[in-house]
Amino acid sequence: MLVIIVQDKPPEGMIQRAKSQRRWTRGLARRGIARQVGQEALVDRLKEALHPSSPPSFLGGPGTSGGEGACEREVSMSDGRPVQMTTDYWGRERLDQAILDALAAAGKRVDSLTIDDLAPLDHFHHGGKAATVRLAHLAGMRPGMRVLDIGGGLGGPARTLATEFGCDVTVVDLTASYVHAAEMLTARLGLGARVTHHLGNALELPFDASTFDVVWTQNSGMNIAAKEPLYAGFYRVLRPEGRLALQEPMAGPVQPLLFPEMWARDAATSFLRTPMEMRALIEAAGFRARAWDDVTAETAGPEPGAAVNVQSIPYLVMGEALATLNHVAYRNRTEGRIVVVQAVFDRT
Repeated sequence: MLVIIVQDKPPEGMIQRAKSQRRWTRGLARRGIARQVGQEALVDRLKEALHPSSPPSFLGGPGTSGGEGACEREVSMSDGRPVQMTTDYWGRERLDQAILDALAAAGKRVDSLTIDDLAPLDHFHHGGKAATVRLAHLAGMRPGMRVLDIGGGLGGPARTLATEFGCDVTVVDLTASYVHAAEMLTARLGLGARVTHHLGNALELPFDASTFDVVWTQNSGMNIAAKEPLYAGFYRVLRPEGRLALQEPMAGPVQPLLFPEMWARDAATSFLRTPMEMRALIEAAGFRARAWDDVTAETAGPEPGAAVNVQSIPYLVMGEALATLNHVAYRNRTEGRIVVVQAVFDRT
């Protein structure tokens, strides 16, 4: 079900507060906040900077999930709970134009783009395009496979599977601005016949049973609590002996996870499970493990103090808060609070 939510213009005081919070994050980034502010205070203040009461506009922090205008589309969860919190977190207005502007600033010809031109801007997951190619080889992707890409975002993995492995890919993502930008990029590369994009909920897949050869998902389950029905849905849409290929952050041996992380400002919207728990629930859904690789080291992000690539999708989405988010992610990884797994399962 699609629900239209019309948002009134926020009060002027809220707008001024959002502006002051954006100035605060810019100032902290210039001064090297991780070295000057205690970790707990940093996390508390960054949470509010990332998510003020009145959502700031694109590049100032999380914005709306749709394109132009004051409306947002909400897709209801199968248990009736809204997913507005998730779409608010990820959605950005004018994301398609921001990507084109970043490509032009990086010296790319936007009228003749290639897969590799787009890679820094359309692979929004640990390890980037290299991780996508690694998983494709691990899964044995080959020409003619019908692939369902869950949480495919801006479409980088889908276009890679289409151009480099000959697959036909259907992408489902929850965030309207990502779907809109993905459609634009796919059209610019002339891949509309091989890759299609749909706004939808991973827990309410609208496809017939036994439709796809492969269900593919990279870094899409972190905000989903209901993992058992999620993988049951994957099982349903796969043909007999079909394949599940996944890359997923999972809970490490040291807990709790530090926040904010790239996908959540706090534990309210982060639902990681341990590798043992994940493997058990996937197998309980009817899958048999073919490969299970810990790729935490291979897909590691930048270390604290590393230069931020401003022509990258993490920067376009998270803005000047990215340096601090990278610092928190570094701690989670090096302290054993998070692991990243690539795995392939066969549908039994």
